[in-house]
Amino acid sequence: MRKLAFLSLAPDTRGAVTALAWKRTVTSAALAAMVSGCSGVTEIPMPVLEQVVDRDGVPFAGQAIPAEVLDRLSPYRVVLVGETHLLVEHRELMAALVREMHARGFRQILLEWPHMVDWLLYDFVNDGGLEPQWRPNVFLGGVLITSIRDFNRSLPPDQRVQVRAID
Repeated sequence: MRKLAFLSLAPDTRGAVTALAWKRTVTSAALAAMVSGCSGVTEIPMPVLEQVVDRDGVPFAGQAIPAEVLDRLSPYRVVLVGETHLLVEHRELMAALVREMHARGFRQILLEWPHMVDWLLYDFVNDGGLEPQWRPNVFLGGVLITSIRDFNRSLPPDQRVQVRAID
């Protein structure tokens, strides 16, 4: 068993974000259940969900990620981030999270993107120039990918954040 952290980012109506960073040791079966979130919905009674949010939630606003969230995530080799489809705010927050976690040793992010664009992502974040006209779509993660590329420009090649498509 490997240690794994799961982070869920949930914007509320006031623009604040609640981050739920659970510290758990997870088996392969539990990991499969979390990863399959797109394919099915399990009803969790609202009182149970409210208890989890009260216990584990770290509310914050803006782009600065609280040290408490980073401290919860950094001991783990793998951090899973919940659904982020089509929300630009999630992408912006993820870009900040990638920069903060880089300072704590994280060097790779795996995205739920079609595998066929893997080489484009790799090339783009490393300024490879294979497809100079290609830009990631803003609704499919362009904010995050561009932010990582810009961050990587300030780093030596062996310290850069690698982005891979795994869908």
